[in-house]
Amino acid sequence: MPIAQFSSGATLEDYTKVQDRLAATGTPVPGRILQVCYGDKDNLQILNVWDSQEACDAFFQSVMLPLFEEFGLLDRDYHIAVSEVHKVTVG
Repeated sequence: MPIAQFSSGATLEDYTKVQDRLAATGTPVPGRILQVCYGDKDNLQILNVWDSQEACDAFFQSVMLPLFEEFGLLDRDYHIAVSEVHKVTVG
């Protein structure tokens, strides 16, 4: 079942560093359906939609956690919430 992962508290600088590194390595993001980033440059709101909790967890453990560690971001005060996404049809 698809899930939505909401994160807040990242800075634009940190977000950009991580996204640039991901782009440079060409690391695929299997299972991610959508990513949206918006808000204040010192407190970004980030929404990721994943096709499953397992895909989200696997990517975080194998890719994001090492990047957070590399950039010294593990001890930052980020807020992450995960919820189910329900299919919505219009019309």
